[in-house]
Amino acid sequence: MSDPMTIAATGLASFNHVTNLVKLMLNTRDGARDLSQWNNLQAEIASIQTGYLALTQQNMTLLAEKDDLKKEIARFETWETERERYELKEVAPEVFAFVIKESAKGTEPIHWLCCHCYNQGKKEILCLSNPSHYEKTYACHGCNKEISFKNPNYQEPYIAHTPDYED
Repeated sequence: MSDPMTIAATGLASFNHVTNLVKLMLNTRDGARDLSQWNNLQAEIASIQTGYLALTQQNMTLLAEKDDLKKEIARFETWETERERYELKEVAPEVFAFVIKESAKGTEPIHWLCCHCYNQGKKEILCLSNPSHYEKTYACHGCNKEISFKNPNYQEPYIAHTPDYED
């Protein structure tokens, strides 16, 4: 992509060239009805129109890129603000998740965010997907990863040992 200043300078030079051609044509209009000069002028005008269209298209492309970058910056700033509300915690032995800070909680319930998605700049809440008595499994719907750990409140059932009776 060319520098907009270079393109503008090129366009200005083309306009100056056409101006010079028009002056030449006007100075010699009585005696110079030569078809080749007229064709040169038309070619220059077509060249300027082509350059103008290219500049217009490039300008529109640059404006679209500018808008996209503004949106990306806004998304990044929003994520940075949201990111500050969470901290990495060990939610079970050797199991980690990003947990909302108590000071940032407000009226939201305590929840966990997927570490993988969080590091990708996304906020994906881990959802309980297997609430058994023995083990809990939380799933991320953003990346389909799961974390599982033994339920700390689970107690093995007591199995009474019955002596073997011999007949």
